[in-house]
Amino acid sequence: MKIKVLFFGLLKDVCGRAEDELELPENAVLKEVFDHYAALYPRLAAMAGSTVLARNQEFAGSDQPLTDGDEVALLPPVSGGAPLHEIQDPEGHWFLLTRDPLDPRDAERRLLQGSDGAIVTFHGVVRNNTKGRTTLRLEYEGYEKMAIRKMAELGREVAREFSVGRIAILHRLGKLEIGEASVLIVVTSPHRRAAFEAGLAAIDRFKDAKNDTFNIAYGEGTSLTHLAKRIQELLKSPSPLSLNPGYRIMSSEVARILYKYRAVWGYLLSG
Repeated sequence: MKIKVLFFGLLKDVCGRAEDELELPENAVLKEVFDHYAALYPRLAAMAGSTVLARNQEFAGSDQPLTDGDEVALLPPVSGGAPLHEIQDPEGHWFLLTRDPLDPRDAERRLLQGSDGAIVTFHGVVRNNTKGRTTLRLEYEGYEKMAIRKMAELGREVAREFSVGRIAILHRLGKLEIGEASVLIVVTSPHRRAAFEAGLAAIDRFKDAKNDTFNIAYGEGTSLTHLAKRIQELLKSPSPLSLNPGYRIMSSEVARILYKYRAVWGYLLSG
């Protein structure tokens, strides 16, 4: 049987591809997909404990049976006009993945009904720091088909639980600069308390689900302490090339960092 295999985040770099077609024997299970690529790419084998597997846009265990035509995804543990994924429910709920800027006014207009007495809008924006490190930008990538389904499931669950009128969850993919919105949640309801409570529940649950569905790359900051530590780590690591026992060729990443921040080093040296 033949299956389609998708790779996301770091795993795409490790395996050198975004997707592949794999032929497996009948009665194969999900683990055999991972084992096939782990045998080809030793770095992937070392990540066996943290790689997440999905079958047909649903998370699945390694012993999940496969059938011909299945779509299998290998995702990291957390996770460009691009394809747009959208779900619009008959009840008026709206779920969207896009690479375009998010428009809160448009979302509010779509959801608001004459019976509504409250509308709550939440923007999740990119900030300039992450766990103590300076952040220049974020880049979101995700298994889009699965992500939009999970967003819709979450939104419908919240709408039922809090008895609100409508809910929208929108997420932007790609590179986002500081201050740009990555997520937008809008809730409309006849009553304000239900709207506020539903909005808070939606963003809390979405944040937890996002770690499983999206891969987030953090732009490098200009913290000199961070850069110095990173260069020190790279210089200590074994180099595959050497000029003689006393010298090693500088790794490409060290060279890239030094070049990128050449103005900073120049200023320090001149001082």
